[in-house]
Formats: sequence, C-alpha cells, structure tokens
Amino acid sequence: MKAVKSIFSAASKTIKDARLFADKEEVLRRQKICGPCPHNDGKKCTECGCIIDVKLAFHGASCNLHKWDVREILTNADYL
Repeated sequence: MKAVKSIFSAASKTIKDARLFADKEEVLRRQKICGPCPHNDGKKCTECGCIIDVKLAFHGASCNLHKWDVREILTNADYL
C-alpha cells in the first residue's frame, strides 16, 4: 500500500508541474543518491515501498526520506 501511495503522490505532483518525466540529468542525479542508500534493496525502497526506477523517472516525485525533492529543481529558470 505504501508503494501505491508513493506513486500516486508523485503522479499528482507531476500533474501540477505539467511535466510527466524528469530529464536525463535529474534521473542520473537521483540514481546517485538512491544507489548507495541503505533502504535500496536493489529494486524497491524499503522505506516507502516504491519501485525505485519508476519513481526516479517521474518529474514530480520526491524521496520520502528527503534525500531528493522536486522542489530542488523548481528554482531552475525553466520554471520562472
């Protein structure tokens, strides 16, 4: 159930931001953060239950542990 809630939360933020997927650089940045995380079991996050590769791809997603967040990229000139 946590995984479903996490994905729906990411999807709703994505809709508000009017972008579906994060750009390649953002996905790579998130991967660098999630890769060594102790909650990464190789496929899922043991904290929120999300499938990591899916969550990383959504533009509006954020880490439940506050390790990365969509708000960090919303200050980019593309959004002003």
